[in-house]
Amino acid sequence: MSLKDHQILDAICKKQNLYLYAFTLACLFIFHYSALSSFLEDYVAHSIQLKVRESLSQDPKINPHLKVYAFDDYTVRKLHKSEFSLSDWSEVLGTFSESKPKGIIINEEFSIIPPGEDFSSFNDALAKAAPILIGSHTRAKTDIAYNNHLNLNRPEYQFKGALVNPSTSGAWLNILNHQTFGPSSLIEGSFYRIGHINYHYYGRIEPFRRVSKEHIIPHLTLLSAESFKISEKKVIVDHMPVHLDQNNLLPINFPSQDKLYQHTKSIYPIYKRAKLQRRITKVKEGDTIVIIPKFATGNSEMAHTPIGLIPRGFVVTSLVNSVLNKDWLTPINSHKTFIIFGSFIGALCGLLLSPVWFWLSLLGLCATSIGIFTALFSYANLVFPWMTLIISIVFSAMLFFNTKIVKLYSSLKS
Repeated sequence: MSLKDHQILDAICKKQNLYLYAFTLACLFIFHYSALSSFLEDYVAHSIQLKVRESLSQDPKINPHLKVYAFDDYTVRKLHKSEFSLSDWSEVLGTFSESKPKGIIINEEFSIIPPGEDFSSFNDALAKAAPILIGSHTRAKTDIAYNNHLNLNRPEYQFKGALVNPSTSGAWLNILNHQTFGPSSLIEGSFYRIGHINYHYYGRIEPFRRVSKEHIIPHLTLLSAESFKISEKKVIVDHMPVHLDQNNLLPINFPSQDKLYQHTKSIYPIYKRAKLQRRITKVKEGDTIVIIPKFATGNSEMAHTPIGLIPRGFVVTSLVNSVLNKDWLTPINSHKTFIIFGSFIGALCGLLLSPVWFWLSLLGLCATSIGIFTALFSYANLVFPWMTLIISIVFSAMLFFNTKIVKLYSSLKS
């Protein structure tokens, strides 16, 4: 680069270049709020860094105190049915409870009790069992009649009780015009805690769904923690701050698919031991148990995630694993800063560099950015919006470089 300092300053401060830079910023900010920007950050960039982290063997380890059991194909083949009856659940949960686990988390709502089921015996069994946590969901209000509404008087749903202190506003939790749905009222009182299991975002969950001014529905997995509190723009889980992204969503720290599948065991041997009234040896006192009732082929609920299409129960498993390991992702919400910084660097490259240096610098900046931010994700769990930075650099650089080339060509032609 042969330009002197005053020439560089002149090039930057030219009115037409300032107008072009303002136009560049406007385009990038409009793009930032588009669906395509979210797609590139979530579906492309985040998936890439998860795969890189897995290849570096830096994905989360499954906590040894987390035991995962599923109603899988083997169980279906042995029992000739696709789900447990209430009496089966009573026996299985009772057998698990003999090992004195910290809690049993079931990725199920128990909203329908078939005719003839003995719900009173089920309630009696749960009264003697370990703490049982189950799922619920909310959805926008409709005119469709449905009677399995959650009992919002339960202690886990009190908004004020979840605040760090009375001065905390919790204003980032918007009130949703939603209905709440959960277990049948015949058995609802026997469950220790009930949290929502809605999964509407790619690789992220809502830590809370606020359904009225006084009531929130915590995510099921947060209820497995010793404590959780709402602070300004973050959540405190077991006295540890857990940061949210720019949309107030909690990114899920997924282990690899291989680890999740390898750690998941068939529930049939537990069922068999329950029928024979034998104790379980692989579950120890203080363990946390996750049960995935819908895991068999043709009877499974699947979720699109950055690690691929997986059973929805693995979303719960991954989050419970983060609770036990105290191992969360930390999103760095620097999108706007990256847009301004990236567009400025790109503009300098386009204005001041010769064609050879321009392309070399552009490739070098992109490769370096991907390498640095992927390493920060892999080794420090920091989630940077590096795709936003790269798009800002490339778009700005190409716009200024092409404008410069056109002007140069026009001056030579004249």
